[in-house]
Amino acid sequence: MRKLLLLATVSMVSVGGAQIVHAQDKGADAAKTPPSDPEIIVTGSRVVVNGNQMPTPVTVVNQDELRQTTPTTIADALNKLPAMTASRSAQTQNNPTTNAVGNFLNLRGFGIQRTLILLDGHRVPSSAQDGSVDTNTIPQLFVSRVDLVTGGVSAVYGSDAVTGVVNYVLDHKFKGLKGEFSGGISNYGDAPSYRAAIGFGSQITQQLHVEASYEHFQQEGIFNAMSRPTAAAVYCQIGTGSAANPYRLASGCRFPYNAFNGLIVSGPAAFQQFTGVGTLGAFQHGASTISPITEIGGSGTYVAGGSLSATVKLDQAFARADYDFDGGPHLYLQGSLTKSYNYYNFPEYTTTTAPLIFSSSNGFLPAATQAAVGANGTPVFAMQTNDPGWPTQGVVANTNNLLISAGVNGKIGKGFEWSLGYSFGRTTLHEVSKNNINQQLFAAATDAVSSGGSVKCYAATQAATASAYANCVPVNLFGPNSSAPGTFDYFSQDTYFDLKNDQHLVDLSIVGSPIELPAGPVRTAISGQFRSFSLELNSPFSPLALANCTGLRFNCTQGSTTLWLQNVVSSVPHVSEQVEEIAGEVQIPLLKDRAFIRDLSTNGAIRYAHYSVSGGATTWKLGLDWAPVSGIRFRGTRSKDFRAPTLNDLFAPVSVNNVGFTDALTNTSGFAPQQSQGNPNLKPETSYTWTAGVVFTPAFLPNFSASVDWYDIQVRDAIEAVAGNVAIYNQLCIQSNGTSPYCALYSRPFGLGNTSAANYPTKLYSLPLNVGRLRTSGVDLDLGYSHSLGAGRLSLRGLMSYQPTLDVDVGVGQGYLNGAGAATGAGLFAPKLKFTVLANFKTGPFTVGGQVRWRSALNASALAATATANNYAYNVAPVAYTDANIGYDFTHGSGVITAFISVQNVFNVNPPVYTIGSAAFANFIPPVFQGDSIMGRYFTGGVRFKF
Repeated sequence: MRKLLLLATVSMVSVGGAQIVHAQDKGADAAKTPPSDPEIIVTGSRVVVNGNQMPTPVTVVNQDELRQTTPTTIADALNKLPAMTASRSAQTQNNPTTNAVGNFLNLRGFGIQRTLILLDGHRVPSSAQDGSVDTNTIPQLFVSRVDLVTGGVSAVYGSDAVTGVVNYVLDHKFKGLKGEFSGGISNYGDAPSYRAAIGFGSQITQQLHVEASYEHFQQEGIFNAMSRPTAAAVYCQIGTGSAANPYRLASGCRFPYNAFNGLIVSGPAAFQQFTGVGTLGAFQHGASTISPITEIGGSGTYVAGGSLSATVKLDQAFARADYDFDGGPHLYLQGSLTKSYNYYNFPEYTTTTAPLIFSSSNGFLPAATQAAVGANGTPVFAMQTNDPGWPTQGVVANTNNLLISAGVNGKIGKGFEWSLGYSFGRTTLHEVSKNNINQQLFAAATDAVSSGGSVKCYAATQAATASAYANCVPVNLFGPNSSAPGTFDYFSQDTYFDLKNDQHLVDLSIVGSPIELPAGPVRTAISGQFRSFSLELNSPFSPLALANCTGLRFNCTQGSTTLWLQNVVSSVPHVSEQVEEIAGEVQIPLLKDRAFIRDLSTNGAIRYAHYSVSGGATTWKLGLDWAPVSGIRFRGTRSKDFRAPTLNDLFAPVSVNNVGFTDALTNTSGFAPQQSQGNPNLKPETSYTWTAGVVFTPAFLPNFSASVDWYDIQVRDAIEAVAGNVAIYNQLCIQSNGTSPYCALYSRPFGLGNTSAANYPTKLYSLPLNVGRLRTSGVDLDLGYSHSLGAGRLSLRGLMSYQPTLDVDVGVGQGYLNGAGAATGAGLFAPKLKFTVLANFKTGPFTVGGQVRWRSALNASALAATATANNYAYNVAPVAYTDANIGYDFTHGSGVITAFISVQNVFNVNPPVYTIGSAAFANFIPPVFQGDSIMGRYFTGGVRFKF
């Protein structure tokens, strides 16, 4: 497979915790290239033959070293590098509608779908409903390194390579036996993890090499966010943003219109709560704030529980065979199968989006309580509840990923190489929403009456509905532990769907040097690719199915109440798309060994891709590489890139999920159903990228390297999910007095003139559109140095990313909203400044290393409406996390057994807290920036071996 990619030799600089490679000067390369691996493939071009000619910034990370400080998964380690921001992982919070939990990498925070994931240069089939790739499904044990190309390379690799490429490169030549056995646990005694991996490689004959591995990894989830101090404090926002009353954080926040065991909110007993089973008591209000929906202390509720981190279980099997014909081509066959299991639970919250209505003579109420709520002939009362006795709701995702590839490559005449490859990928996902609520049966169960000396469902006592509700089990929601858990089984049911993604890929390329110029050979590459991918989703449940409210008196409205509360998707029949692509690339040496021109070359690429659904797109790239003298090199690129809409963008099924939403019109927080679906009229989004940089490897300072690279990416016709629960659309609709097209994202009982809580939206909508413009720019710095120190060797590395611009234009004439330096509010968000420092010292059998990562301060929101001049309460403080590791090598013959201990977040630093929501959401999870450490200190110990 190495020959299938275009391969370039570069140098490696040992770092503490990582080996990071970027294009270097030839003289430095020769000195630093490890003798055990003289050929290092660089992802980013098919024609470059030496790293000193690479115009595109490429970072290469050795996975063995990364695992010293982050021994969980490779993706967890990659996410600690500054280039990664807002990746989706098992610890991603506030995202209950994105049900596929895994590791989805995000370069520069520019969007998961704009980062192309490759395995040995081939696309990895999508493993989630939204078309993204869970990198946990990639075989881990034989990954030799991961290449990160942090620039647009669509002309080389096709769609999705807008921000860059993450290419997992496997070791195809391993000989011997290797493995790992380890375990870990958090400082709080939860989230235990286990890893068991073993693999072997053997040169069976002079021509045949085989290797295989099996790996199991699991990490139990943390199912109660209250286990961490940042959640247990229950933070919220108070203040008005004025100089006299600025925004600020407060703890002990409560929602004063709800109680965990039931708060009556209408009628003669209004604002009494159930303190015992069926018995009423006083509701204690807390200290008032400027917001009518927030109090400090008191009997009110907050959103409790919910997974802090999801359970992840992985089983991976991998096998590969390589055969070299004598004097002929090279043949390979490779296959992997990954089975993953993910689970997380939702926080406890009010079961419906509006207060529940009950008869004042409900059969579960004692006579005294019936008299209180029914005084003056009042027939019904309304109640809000966050009853903790509800069955736990959550999502289970079982994913199987099969990837088979085969190929052959060889030489044509002198100086030309050819390769032909085929791969097939299939990902199946079985996703279950645990304890979804059937709202029709729920409405029947909540209407309880006394009949024949027992409590029955009202509908079961009426002749017209008795047969339909003969099995109805009435539910008692009045007070703590008022109903046994099994009571809820009547209206709680698991809903599910099955998703299948298939991909066929055929790739042919010819690389060679047709002519020789005075400065060196011209390298060219011609490639063609055919891809066919398909999506199929089967669901026996419909998100648009309505409850039959005939004969039901309360909590069900004929024609509008959906049958299922949340997380139900409709079926998608088999949909597919075919792509034909042809591409060419050339590397031309212009001058060499001249005054102030030690080396000067240019690189160009062009690709045309035709998508059967979304049309055609042409991309190109130009690069210049100039080394004026030994030890310094300048590089730059200009490219046009694109991202075609995924099948999910085009054909996503209709789904309805409850989402948290704070309505600026009614100043009310709650949950509302949001209906989402695809858009078959989407077209590819187009981006234009500039990069420019310098690489410094001075001869007077051996083993030192430095690179600085500037980038600027602008995307037109960006595919953006225009969703009603995004605050900016809510505000723009209100500001327009109903004339904005974004008002179509909201269904309300009344017009915009009604600001009462009763006008809270009954449904929100979400649809992907080519409406966005995106742009980002910044500078990356990469420093590396290693030096002998006594009997050992010290290695240091510093990586920094400065990203002052991450703009999103939502297409409503309001201009760009900058998500750089913001935690929320712009759709895309990232710290302006991040750095990671790695250090490693090895002497004899001992190794000790560490890593520090830091991000700059953030504003909690990028929205102009909240980022006022008095926004210091929105300032999310900067934070640093420290990891450390120690290892000892035991030698046994030619093999090595390494015992190790790793501690992540050594100082148990709690992430800085912020919130821009009310008390209702202040504890949805610990209100922290996505990417900050929410796990706390984590210990891992074990052994690795290689023979």
